[in-house]
Amino acid sequence: MEKGGELFFLNEDFEPVEGPVEECSSAVWSERYFEPGSFTLKVPRALVKRVAGAKYVQSAEEDGGILCGRIDYLTADEAGEGEIGGRLLATLLEDRVIAEIPQMAADADAAETVLAVAEANLRGLGITVDRTNSVTIGASASPAVLWDNLGAWCYAALRPFGAAPEVKLREVGGTLVPVLRIVRGLDRSEEGSAARAVFSKSFGNILSVSLERDGSRMKNAVYVEGVDGTIVLTDKSGSAGRRETYKKAADVSPADFASDAAYRAALARRGEEILASRQETLCVSAESDTGALPVYGTDYALGDVCDVADEELGVSFAVRLTGVDLVWEGGGMMRIPFFGEEARLLRRLTDEERI
Repeated sequence: MEKGGELFFLNEDFEPVEGPVEECSSAVWSERYFEPGSFTLKVPRALVKRVAGAKYVQSAEEDGGILCGRIDYLTADEAGEGEIGGRLLATLLEDRVIAEIPQMAADADAAETVLAVAEANLRGLGITVDRTNSVTIGASASPAVLWDNLGAWCYAALRPFGAAPEVKLREVGGTLVPVLRIVRGLDRSEEGSAARAVFSKSFGNILSVSLERDGSRMKNAVYVEGVDGTIVLTDKSGSAGRRETYKKAADVSPADFASDAAYRAALARRGEEILASRQETLCVSAESDTGALPVYGTDYALGDVCDVADEELGVSFAVRLTGVDLVWEGGGMMRIPFFGEEARLLRRLTDEERI
Protein backbone atom coordinates (compact mmCIF):
# COMPACT_ATOMS: atom_id res chain seq x y z
CA MET A 1 0.00 0.00 0.00
CA GLU A 2 1.06 3.58 -0.59
CA LYS A 3 1.55 6.05 2.25
CA GLY A 4 -2.16 6.58 2.94
CA GLY A 5 -2.54 2.82 3.48
CA GLU A 6 0.15 2.61 6.17
CA LEU A 7 -1.01 1.97 9.70
CA PHE A 8 0.42 2.98 13.06
CA PHE A 9 -0.65 1.34 16.32
CA LEU A 10 -0.69 3.58 19.38
CA ASN A 11 -0.79 3.23 23.16
CA GLU A 12 -3.32 4.96 25.43
CA ASP A 13 -1.28 8.19 25.22
CA PHE A 14 -1.42 8.11 21.39
CA GLU A 15 2.27 7.25 21.15
CA PRO A 16 3.31 4.72 18.45
CA VAL A 17 4.08 1.17 19.59
CA GLU A 18 4.12 -0.47 16.15
CA GLY A 19 4.40 0.90 12.63
CA PRO A 20 4.38 1.72 9.90
CA VAL A 21 2.52 -1.53 9.23
CA GLU A 22 1.95 -2.47 5.59
CA GLU A 23 0.82 -6.10 5.94
CA CYS A 24 -2.85 -5.15 6.09
CA SER A 25 -4.75 -6.78 3.19
CA SER A 26 -7.65 -4.33 3.46
CA ALA A 27 -8.61 -1.32 5.54
CA VAL A 28 -12.01 0.37 5.64
CA TRP A 29 -12.30 3.73 7.40
CA SER A 30 -15.98 4.71 7.68
CA GLU A 31 -16.44 8.37 8.58
CA ARG A 32 -19.94 9.42 9.64
CA TYR A 33 -21.37 12.90 10.16
CA PHE A 34 -24.16 12.41 12.70
CA GLU A 35 -22.52 9.62 14.69
CA PRO A 36 -19.00 8.28 15.38
CA GLY A 37 -17.50 6.39 12.45
CA SER A 38 -15.81 3.00 12.50
CA PHE A 39 -12.93 1.02 10.98
CA THR A 40 -12.21 -2.59 10.01
CA LEU A 41 -8.74 -3.96 9.20
CA LYS A 42 -7.96 -7.34 7.67
CA VAL A 43 -4.48 -8.37 8.83
CA PRO A 44 -2.23 -11.45 8.96
CA ARG A 45 -2.78 -13.61 12.04
CA ALA A 46 0.81 -12.95 13.19
CA LEU A 47 0.18 -9.21 13.37
CA VAL A 48 -2.61 -9.61 15.92
CA LYS A 49 -0.10 -10.79 18.53
CA ARG A 50 2.30 -7.94 17.78
CA VAL A 51 -0.34 -5.24 18.32
CA ALA A 52 -2.39 -6.91 21.06
CA GLY A 53 -1.40 -4.22 23.57
CA ALA A 54 -2.26 -1.27 21.33
CA LYS A 55 -5.26 0.92 22.20
CA TYR A 56 -5.60 2.93 18.99
CA VAL A 57 -4.75 2.69 15.29
CA GLN A 58 -4.17 5.54 12.86
CA SER A 59 -3.63 5.95 9.15
CA ALA A 60 -0.95 8.08 7.57
CA GLU A 61 -1.88 11.76 7.34
CA GLU A 62 -4.09 12.61 4.38
CA ASP A 63 -5.93 15.78 3.35
CA GLY A 64 -4.74 17.61 6.46
CA GLY A 65 -6.20 15.13 8.92
CA ILE A 66 -5.36 11.78 10.46
CA LEU A 67 -7.90 8.99 10.64
CA CYS A 68 -7.67 7.36 14.04
CA GLY A 69 -9.87 4.94 15.93
CA ARG A 70 -10.00 3.07 19.21
CA ILE A 71 -9.50 -0.69 18.95
CA ASP A 72 -12.59 -2.47 20.25
CA TYR A 73 -11.86 -6.03 19.13
CA LEU A 74 -9.22 -8.33 17.64
CA THR A 75 -9.91 -11.74 16.10
CA ALA A 76 -7.76 -14.36 14.39
CA ASP A 77 -8.96 -17.51 12.63
CA GLU A 78 -7.16 -20.74 11.88
CA ALA A 79 -6.81 -19.83 8.21
CA GLY A 80 -4.24 -17.23 9.15
CA GLU A 81 -6.28 -14.05 8.81
CA GLY A 82 -7.09 -11.66 11.60
CA GLU A 83 -9.44 -8.73 11.95
CA ILE A 84 -9.08 -5.57 14.01
CA GLY A 85 -11.95 -3.15 14.37
CA GLY A 86 -13.42 -0.35 16.40
CA ARG A 87 -14.86 3.15 16.23
CA LEU A 88 -13.32 6.49 15.31
CA LEU A 89 -12.30 9.03 17.95
CA ALA A 90 -15.67 10.78 18.34
CA THR A 91 -16.69 7.67 20.28
CA LEU A 92 -14.54 8.97 23.17
CA LEU A 93 -17.26 11.52 23.92
CA GLU A 94 -19.61 8.59 24.56
CA ASP A 95 -17.37 7.45 27.44
CA ARG A 96 -18.61 10.32 29.60
CA VAL A 97 -21.93 11.38 31.07
CA ILE A 98 -22.82 15.01 31.71
CA ALA A 99 -22.02 15.34 35.41
CA GLU A 100 -21.38 19.10 35.33
CA ILE A 101 -23.20 21.83 33.42
CA PRO A 102 -21.23 25.10 33.16
CA GLN A 103 -22.98 28.43 33.54
CA MET A 104 -23.87 29.73 30.07
CA ALA A 105 -25.84 32.73 28.85
CA ALA A 106 -29.28 31.70 27.62
CA ASP A 107 -28.46 33.10 24.17
CA ALA A 108 -24.96 31.58 23.94
CA ASP A 109 -24.08 30.21 20.51
CA ALA A 110 -24.90 26.52 20.13
CA ALA A 111 -21.32 25.64 19.14
CA GLU A 112 -19.89 27.38 22.22
CA THR A 113 -22.48 25.69 24.45
CA VAL A 114 -21.52 22.25 23.16
CA LEU A 115 -17.81 22.97 23.50
CA ALA A 116 -18.24 24.31 27.04
CA VAL A 117 -20.34 21.34 28.19
CA ALA A 118 -17.88 18.92 26.59
CA GLU A 119 -14.88 20.70 28.14
CA ALA A 120 -16.48 20.51 31.60
CA ASN A 121 -17.03 16.75 31.30
CA LEU A 122 -13.99 15.36 29.48
CA ARG A 123 -12.42 14.17 32.76
CA GLY A 124 -9.09 12.76 31.60
CA LEU A 125 -10.01 11.81 28.03
CA GLY A 126 -7.06 13.84 26.73
CA ILE A 127 -9.18 15.72 24.19
CA THR A 128 -8.19 19.29 23.31
CA VAL A 129 -11.07 21.70 22.61
CA ASP A 130 -10.45 23.84 19.51
CA ARG A 131 -12.64 26.95 19.53
CA THR A 132 -10.57 28.78 16.91
CA ASN A 133 -11.40 26.33 14.11
CA SER A 134 -14.97 25.59 15.19
CA VAL A 135 -17.92 27.10 13.32
CA THR A 136 -20.34 29.63 14.75
CA ILE A 137 -23.95 28.43 14.53
CA GLY A 138 -25.73 31.76 14.98
CA ALA A 139 -28.41 30.28 17.25
CA SER A 140 -28.58 28.85 20.75
CA ALA A 141 -28.80 25.16 21.69
CA SER A 142 -31.16 23.32 23.98
CA PRO A 143 -29.81 23.11 27.55
CA ALA A 144 -27.68 20.14 28.53
CA VAL A 145 -29.24 17.50 30.80
CA LEU A 146 -27.44 16.06 33.83
CA TRP A 147 -26.43 12.41 33.43
CA ASP A 148 -27.17 12.30 29.71
CA ASN A 149 -24.50 10.64 27.59
CA LEU A 150 -22.12 13.41 26.52
CA GLY A 151 -21.58 12.15 22.98
CA ALA A 152 -25.27 11.56 22.25
CA TRP A 153 -26.14 15.01 23.61
CA CYS A 154 -23.49 16.75 21.50
CA TYR A 155 -24.85 15.19 18.30
CA ALA A 156 -28.49 15.88 19.26
CA ALA A 157 -27.82 19.51 20.23
CA LEU A 158 -26.08 20.29 16.93
CA ARG A 159 -28.15 18.25 14.47
CA PRO A 160 -31.00 20.79 14.10
CA PHE A 161 -28.42 23.20 12.67
CA GLY A 162 -26.81 20.70 10.29
CA ALA A 163 -23.69 20.73 12.46
CA ALA A 164 -21.78 18.00 14.29
CA PRO A 165 -18.91 17.41 16.71
CA GLU A 166 -15.67 16.25 15.08
CA VAL A 167 -12.84 14.54 16.96
CA LYS A 168 -9.66 13.89 14.99
CA LEU A 169 -6.03 13.28 15.82
CA ARG A 170 -4.11 16.50 15.15
CA GLU A 171 -0.71 17.95 15.98
CA VAL A 172 -0.78 20.40 18.90
CA GLY A 173 2.54 21.73 20.16
CA GLY A 174 4.44 19.00 18.34
CA THR A 175 2.33 16.21 19.84
CA LEU A 176 -0.56 14.29 18.31
CA VAL A 177 -3.70 14.62 20.43
CA PRO A 178 -7.46 14.20 19.86
CA VAL A 179 -8.96 17.58 18.98
CA LEU A 180 -12.66 18.45 19.27
CA ARG A 181 -14.13 20.91 16.79
CA ILE A 182 -17.66 21.82 15.78
CA VAL A 183 -18.15 21.52 12.01
CA ARG A 184 -21.01 22.26 9.65
CA GLY A 185 -21.35 21.23 6.02
CA LEU A 186 -21.97 23.72 3.21
CA ASP A 187 -25.22 23.96 1.28
CA ARG A 188 -24.24 23.01 -2.27
CA SER A 189 -27.84 22.61 -3.45
CA GLU A 190 -29.50 25.02 -5.87
CA GLU A 191 -30.79 27.03 -2.93
CA GLY A 192 -27.42 27.19 -1.19
CA SER A 193 -24.67 29.78 -1.29
CA ALA A 194 -21.73 27.41 -1.90
CA ALA A 195 -20.59 26.08 -5.29
CA ARG A 196 -23.30 23.66 -6.45
CA ALA A 197 -22.81 19.89 -6.49
CA VAL A 198 -25.38 18.05 -8.64
CA PHE A 199 -25.92 14.33 -9.19
CA SER A 200 -28.23 13.58 -12.12
CA LYS A 201 -28.57 11.33 -15.18
CA SER A 202 -28.66 14.41 -17.36
CA PHE A 203 -25.25 15.38 -15.97
CA GLY A 204 -23.94 11.91 -16.82
CA ASN A 205 -22.78 11.13 -13.29
CA ILE A 206 -25.61 8.78 -12.28
CA LEU A 207 -26.36 5.45 -13.99
CA SER A 208 -29.39 4.35 -11.97
CA VAL A 209 -31.57 5.69 -9.19
CA SER A 210 -33.97 3.97 -6.80
CA LEU A 211 -36.18 5.83 -4.37
CA GLU A 212 -37.78 4.97 -1.06
CA ARG A 213 -39.56 7.39 1.28
CA ASP A 214 -40.85 6.47 4.73
CA GLY A 215 -42.91 8.92 6.72
CA SER A 216 -44.41 6.43 9.17
CA ARG A 217 -42.51 7.88 12.16
CA MET A 218 -42.36 11.48 10.98
CA LYS A 219 -43.60 14.27 13.25
CA ASN A 220 -43.55 17.94 12.27
CA ALA A 221 -45.02 19.57 15.37
CA VAL A 222 -44.26 18.94 19.03
CA TYR A 223 -45.69 20.23 22.30
CA VAL A 224 -42.89 20.47 24.88
CA GLU A 225 -43.87 20.82 28.53
CA GLY A 226 -41.49 22.27 31.08
CA VAL A 227 -41.19 21.29 34.73
CA ASP A 228 -43.82 23.85 35.82
CA GLY A 229 -46.40 22.83 33.23
CA THR A 230 -45.61 25.55 30.67
CA ILE A 231 -46.17 24.16 27.16
CA VAL A 232 -44.51 25.50 23.99
CA LEU A 233 -45.45 24.34 20.49
CA THR A 234 -42.72 23.97 17.89
CA ASP A 235 -44.41 23.69 14.50
CA LYS A 236 -42.45 22.81 11.35
CA SER A 237 -45.42 21.61 9.31
CA GLY A 238 -45.63 24.62 6.99
CA SER A 239 -48.24 23.93 4.31
CA ALA A 240 -48.15 20.17 4.96
CA GLY A 241 -50.57 18.35 7.20
CA ARG A 242 -49.55 18.68 10.82
CA ARG A 243 -48.39 15.54 12.65
CA GLU A 244 -48.15 16.26 16.35
CA THR A 245 -46.34 14.68 19.28
CA TYR A 246 -45.71 15.58 22.92
CA LYS A 247 -42.64 15.56 25.14
CA LYS A 248 -42.27 16.24 28.85
CA ALA A 249 -38.98 18.11 29.41
CA ALA A 250 -38.68 17.57 33.15
CA ASP A 251 -35.12 18.92 33.13
CA VAL A 252 -36.08 22.36 31.77
CA SER A 253 -37.09 24.60 34.69
CA PRO A 254 -37.93 28.33 34.79
CA ALA A 255 -35.61 28.65 37.80
CA ASP A 256 -32.64 28.19 35.46
CA PHE A 257 -33.51 31.19 33.26
CA ALA A 258 -33.47 34.93 33.78
CA SER A 259 -36.85 35.51 32.12
CA ASP A 260 -39.97 33.75 30.94
CA ALA A 261 -38.97 34.47 27.33
CA ALA A 262 -35.63 32.70 27.81
CA TYR A 263 -37.39 29.75 29.45
CA ARG A 264 -39.87 29.42 26.58
CA ALA A 265 -37.03 29.71 24.05
CA ALA A 266 -35.28 26.77 25.74
CA LEU A 267 -38.45 24.68 25.46
CA ALA A 268 -38.70 25.62 21.77
CA ARG A 269 -35.08 24.56 21.21
CA ARG A 270 -35.84 21.19 22.79
CA GLY A 271 -38.69 20.91 20.31
CA GLU A 272 -36.28 21.56 17.43
CA GLU A 273 -34.11 18.65 18.61
CA ILE A 274 -37.08 16.31 18.87
CA LEU A 275 -38.35 17.11 15.37
CA ALA A 276 -34.83 16.75 13.92
CA SER A 277 -34.88 13.12 15.07
CA ARG A 278 -38.40 12.45 13.70
CA GLN A 279 -38.01 13.59 10.10
CA GLU A 280 -39.32 11.68 7.12
CA THR A 281 -36.77 9.11 5.99
CA LEU A 282 -35.56 9.77 2.46
CA CYS A 283 -33.69 6.87 0.87
CA VAL A 284 -32.27 7.61 -2.58
CA SER A 285 -29.84 5.03 -3.98
CA ALA A 286 -27.65 5.98 -6.90
CA GLU A 287 -24.45 4.76 -8.51
CA SER A 288 -22.13 6.29 -11.08
CA ASP A 289 -19.01 5.47 -13.02
CA THR A 290 -15.69 5.87 -11.25
CA GLY A 291 -14.14 9.26 -11.84
CA ALA A 292 -17.40 11.08 -12.57
CA LEU A 293 -17.68 14.65 -11.36
CA PRO A 294 -18.13 16.18 -8.82
CA VAL A 295 -15.16 14.82 -6.89
CA TYR A 296 -15.30 14.19 -3.15
CA GLY A 297 -12.90 16.33 -1.14
CA THR A 298 -12.69 18.93 -3.90
CA ASP A 299 -16.24 19.70 -5.03
CA TYR A 300 -18.11 18.48 -1.94
CA ALA A 301 -17.29 17.14 1.53
CA LEU A 302 -18.74 15.37 4.56
CA GLY A 303 -21.80 17.22 5.85
CA ASP A 304 -22.47 19.13 2.61
CA VAL A 305 -25.98 19.27 1.13
CA CYS A 306 -26.02 18.31 -2.57
CA ASP A 307 -28.71 18.09 -5.28
CA VAL A 308 -29.79 14.64 -6.46
CA ALA A 309 -32.25 14.44 -9.36
CA ASP A 310 -33.82 11.77 -11.52
CA GLU A 311 -35.86 12.88 -14.54
CA GLU A 312 -37.56 9.51 -15.07
CA LEU A 313 -38.87 9.40 -11.50
CA GLY A 314 -39.56 13.12 -11.61
CA VAL A 315 -37.81 13.71 -8.29
CA SER A 316 -35.26 16.21 -7.09
CA PHE A 317 -33.90 16.39 -3.57
CA ALA A 318 -31.31 18.29 -1.61
CA VAL A 319 -29.56 15.52 0.34
CA ARG A 320 -26.81 15.72 2.95
CA LEU A 321 -23.56 13.75 2.66
CA THR A 322 -23.69 11.76 5.90
CA GLY A 323 -20.83 9.32 5.42
CA VAL A 324 -17.68 8.45 3.49
CA ASP A 325 -15.94 5.08 3.35
CA LEU A 326 -12.23 5.10 2.53
CA VAL A 327 -11.31 1.61 1.32
CA TRP A 328 -7.74 0.40 0.87
CA GLU A 329 -7.60 -2.98 -0.85
CA GLY A 330 -5.64 -4.79 -3.52
CA GLY A 331 -3.00 -2.09 -3.74
CA GLY A 332 -5.44 0.74 -4.40
CA MET A 333 -7.80 3.18 -2.73
CA MET A 334 -11.48 3.85 -3.31
CA ARG A 335 -13.77 6.43 -1.69
CA ILE A 336 -17.47 5.67 -1.32
CA PRO A 337 -19.60 8.64 -0.22
CA PHE A 338 -23.08 8.12 1.26
CA PHE A 339 -25.92 10.64 1.18
CA GLY A 340 -29.19 10.73 3.09
CA GLU A 341 -30.48 9.08 6.24
CA GLU A 342 -28.00 6.94 8.15
CA ALA A 343 -30.17 3.82 8.05
CA ARG A 344 -30.52 3.75 4.26
CA LEU A 345 -28.11 5.95 2.35
CA LEU A 346 -27.63 7.23 -1.15
CA ARG A 347 -24.58 5.37 -2.45
CA ARG A 348 -22.27 6.74 -5.05
CA LEU A 349 -18.95 5.28 -6.17
CA THR A 350 -16.45 7.97 -7.04
CA ASP A 351 -12.84 9.14 -6.90
CA GLU A 352 -11.23 5.72 -7.21
CA GLU A 353 -7.43 5.73 -7.27
CA ARG A 354 -5.33 2.80 -8.44
CA ILE A 355 -1.58 2.43 -8.12
